[in-house]
Amino acid sequence: MIKKGDELPPLGLHHHLAGKRIIVAGAGIAGLSFAVAFRRNWAASFSPSLAPPSTVIYERESKETTVARTGYSMTIRSDGFSGGMQSTEKMGLLDKVVAASATAGADRRNKKFPVPALRIARSDLRRVLIDGLAAQDEVRWTVSCTGAEVCPGDGGKVNVQLSNGSIDECDLLIAADGARSKPRGALRPEDGLRFTGAVTLGGTARFPEGKGVEGWANRDWRFVIGETGKGMFMAPVNQHSASWSVSYITEKPRALMRPPYTQEQVDGMLKEALETGKGSSTCLKRMVALTDPDTLTLSNAMERDPFKHKEGERVIFIGDANHAMCHFSGNGANMALMDGCDLAEQLCKASTLVAAVETYDDHAAVQDSCLDESGEHSSCARDRLEAKGLFGADEDRQLVYVGFLAEYYSKVSL
Repeated sequence: MIKKGDELPPLGLHHHLAGKRIIVAGAGIAGLSFAVAFRRNWAASFSPSLAPPSTVIYERESKETTVARTGYSMTIRSDGFSGGMQSTEKMGLLDKVVAASATAGADRRNKKFPVPALRIARSDLRRVLIDGLAAQDEVRWTVSCTGAEVCPGDGGKVNVQLSNGSIDECDLLIAADGARSKPRGALRPEDGLRFTGAVTLGGTARFPEGKGVEGWANRDWRFVIGETGKGMFMAPVNQHSASWSVSYITEKPRALMRPPYTQEQVDGMLKEALETGKGSSTCLKRMVALTDPDTLTLSNAMERDPFKHKEGERVIFIGDANHAMCHFSGNGANMALMDGCDLAEQLCKASTLVAAVETYDDHAAVQDSCLDESGEHSSCARDRLEAKGLFGADEDRQLVYVGFLAEYYSKVSL
């Protein structure tokens, strides 16, 4: 990425994607990051006379739903294990992301950034990314990609099946539609998600109008442990909301429920949350009582290994569509931001698609190194705990939660 003050090289007049058509499946963090970063890299690297590729993004949700739903918050970090904050800087969006976040503390270990890490609602991060799209980038809301077929032959097109029954054609498909990616299911049906041995129940508490989020939850996030030995996590979402979750280790995944929930389902999940997190925090009972039922989630910790794309492949997987990460990794959003930015940069820099994807795969493999079969996941767990601010809690609860995660990671078949 060319930075302000750098001597500008001659702008390119040729590129293998000039005048081509790119489809992005999914307007989540990864897909939007790719679109924003690609347009920014292209403008900095090529002459205005070179026709840029057209980009269309398909998203199953409506724009109104995407922007209005607060949902859960996520951690964006700048440490060596992550690069989410660096990615937002490359996109020119760092200041806007920080402004939209619920930042934690004044620790300035990394002097380059306003904070070493920040907590931001997923909807707020998506809103910043949507606002960062170029005018020529088209988003087709309420239409999702349901499958893909690569036409035979060198330089063949990709036919993308859509939820409205039509088929769209492109030169390059960026699959960024999450862990249960439809294009991945169509093109790589053998790649299933793997249950890693934990279940999480969570939601978002809405505090009364005129009152901010109470206690430390309005400025920090942390793990604590309850009388039952189960882990609990709480974090701010914005000035009037905070998310909570309780987790426990189990051998079998739970049957999932999807909103809209019945009142019986809501009552059952709230009761289970209180029982599971009993004694973990005085805040939990208050937060459960103020929980917006529409935000309740029951999720199984699932993962899927990353893979290297085949030479010349015209469907590229990024974010969870490539390497689904369980929520205990605490790094899914950072990986999505990094994937989108890195693929965009490599596509603009490389002279061929093959070279671009090969470099992207190499970088993704390094970023995912803690999830390989090397057995180094114990050290990873500590990195994740430190990044989440666990060591701001009292020593006894630190040790108990370290024990919980140690038990969890010892059961994960990486």
